Amino acid sequence: MLHENALLLFQVLRLICMQSVTNSGLKLKVLEHYRREIIQTYGFQHILSLTNLENAGLIKLQVAFTVQRYLFGFESVLYLISDS
Repeated sequence: MLHENALLLFQVLRLICMQSVTNSGLKLKVLEHYRREIIQTYGFQHILSLTNLENAGLIKLQVAFTVQRYLFGFESVLYLISDS
């Protein structure tokens, strides 16, 4: 039973990582929901597993589109400035 539980956790974490990578991150609400469900289902000791995946860049928070658009606009203004 314990082996099956660990295998299911591995599959769940793998799917969450795939969702995060393909969507350029997870929304804050979704990430908090996944974290809460994993801790309630598999135990608090898996906080470290989630933290390790976040540190590896496999699970990350999605940057808001408006912030990305603002930063892109700011970068394009910087490229217009000449060094000479």
